[in-house]
Amino acid sequence: ATGPVSESDVMLASASDAMIVGFETSVEPAASRLANQ
Repeated sequence: ATGPVSESDVMLASASDAMIVGFETSVEPAASRLANQ
């Protein structure tokens, strides 16, 4: 997908034990907090 990494991206990656890879994109603050938990 395109655009910033969102909270739903982090939740989906967590549920499927996947890794998020982003190139020259931003991360929404809520997504960052969730990923750090």
